[in-house]
Amino acid sequence: MKPLVAVVGPTGSGKSALALCVAQKFGGEIVNCDSLQLYRGFDIGTAKTPAQDRRGIPHHLFDVLTPKESYSAGEYARAAREVIAEISG
Repeated sequence: MKPLVAVVGPTGSGKSALALCVAQKFGGEIVNCDSLQLYRGFDIGTAKTPAQDRRGIPHHLFDVLTPKESYSAGEYARAAREVIAEISG
């Protein structure tokens, strides 16, 4: 079973950079936990890591919704559990 590492902290604290380093070093993948980064087109205000800067590391639950779609915390939790189970499998 692979360990799950949660990188948390305030906006602008370097979470994305740290997550990329940890994932690269240990062969991990990144699962988005930012509610706004779920939406396509919300790149600037959310500081979403551009695809070309993701170092080939798989990223999950980014850009999965249009701005017109709604998404509950429960829906996110189910989707995140599925992705994490798939990665851990």
